[in-house]
Amino acid sequence: MKSDASAAREIYDAVREEGERELDRPLRSLFWSAATAGVLMSLSVVVSALLAKAAGHDHPARTLIVALGYPSGFLLVMLGHMQLFTENTITTVLPVLERKSASCLRRSALLWGVVLGANVLGAGAAAAALVFGMMPAEVVPAMVDVAREATSGSFGGVFAAAIPAGFVIAVLVWVTRLQRQRVLLIALFTWVIAAAHFKHVIVGSVEMFVLLFTDGLSALSLVLTFFLPALAGNVVGGTLMFALMAWAQVSEESKDADDGQKRGSTGTEPASAQG
Repeated sequence: MKSDASAAREIYDAVREEGERELDRPLRSLFWSAATAGVLMSLSVVVSALLAKAAGHDHPARTLIVALGYPSGFLLVMLGHMQLFTENTITTVLPVLERKSASCLRRSALLWGVVLGANVLGAGAAAAALVFGMMPAEVVPAMVDVAREATSGSFGGVFAAAIPAGFVIAVLVWVTRLQRQRVLLIALFTWVIAAAHFKHVIVGSVEMFVLLFTDGLSALSLVLTFFLPALAGNVVGGTLMFALMAWAQVSEESKDADDGQKRGSTGTEPASAQG
């Protein structure tokens, strides 16, 4: 049986190597993968709206029932290895922490910009298609209600609620890399995000566009009150919290292993081992 340290290192290496591969991919490939992910994330809103319509406004477990639709988009995107911004808050950050180079940091920042922009474009295109004819007219009001509930709140409230969402998605990236129960884990913990009213910037972008197209709300207002605080909170939860924690738990072991390799290559031993 593997020790906790070796198991953690194995997961860390798997996530970091995935990040290395993403950093090496052509930007055009990243763009189309991320745009597809933005479109697919609209399914979380669609299924949630269908459940909201079925449950009605007065059902005592309405929040928990509606949240069952939330994993739909995540399952397709994460199992299909599409580019989702909140996954990149850990995968492409670990190579930066490992290399500590300006060029790697620039490449990671460029990838973040491309993926986030394409996710939002895909979300906007999907929302437009749903509102302007793809979604049955009788379901649109339920979709608007879901969107309004999900994007409501003050700047500080949305920011605070986005931190655990970013953290949970980063944890899912970590724990599902070497686990077979990926579907169950993704479904359970993304359901928790919705049930607890945490904020996810990409699903929220679909909902933000739905409100923009139906309620006539100001785009600037939606960006300032939802998009920016949700984005900042997801980054704090995914990168400043979990990615740094994941790196910190293996960094000393990596340093010890590197020191051991150097000693082995020079034929020297630590003082405690010399007779």
